[in-house]
Amino acid sequence: MDEQIKEITLIITTRQITSNPYLIPNETRPFTHSIIAAPSPLIPKSTPIPLIPKSTLSRTFAPMPSNAISPTPRQRILMVCLGNICRSPLAEGILREKARAAGLDWEIDSAGTNGYHTGEAPHHLSLKVARHNGIDISRQRARRFTAADFQRFDKIYAMAGDVIDDMRRIAGRQFDPAKVDLLMNEVHPGSNEDIPDPWYGPEPGYHEVYAMIDEAADHIIAKYGQPAQQIQPIASTQPPRK
Repeated sequence: MDEQIKEITLIITTRQITSNPYLIPNETRPFTHSIIAAPSPLIPKSTPIPLIPKSTLSRTFAPMPSNAISPTPRQRILMVCLGNICRSPLAEGILREKARAAGLDWEIDSAGTNGYHTGEAPHHLSLKVARHNGIDISRQRARRFTAADFQRFDKIYAMAGDVIDDMRRIAGRQFDPAKVDLLMNEVHPGSNEDIPDPWYGPEPGYHEVYAMIDEAADHIIAKYGQPAQQIQPIASTQPPRK
């Protein structure tokens, strides 16, 4: 079957884009693109294939909308306490729920430094208090903090100062102080306030811990849940199209 081949020369005009050094400002680049048109029973072979005028193929890069913003960076956050059954499961559950409600695709986990409760579900009072506030943490299982967590996570929050001491001992040379902070420093920067371990007390202590973590989680969402920066549009150097 006979084929008809027509060549179309596209004229592409570039303008300066700072992120791509290979584009020369206002350069006109022709290139040839072959289009193979198979004969159609509805169009006689003798009918020439019309070419699109070059003027309609000339394009410039359109400026980005002024309100365009870059996406929020994905955060990887680890909550750490001693046994990973009281405080840090609540911290994981609370922050995970707030991130989900804010539409943030974050990775959130928790761990303990002593490993005594590895594989166990959260403490029954942590489960109760979380459920009372509409959060289900029943699927969590305790695990021990490891040095590898410094490579996996961007930010590691300790519930108390003794937890940081344990983390430093476990991680050794891999301990990264730039990634570690006490959770309550998000609420009161530099205060180095501990979140008390409710393991030793009755239920009201768990409600107190929940309230402290809930406030800190709000600050984390406000601090890290915003878009990275606003992208400024680049003005076009070409005259407006009519």
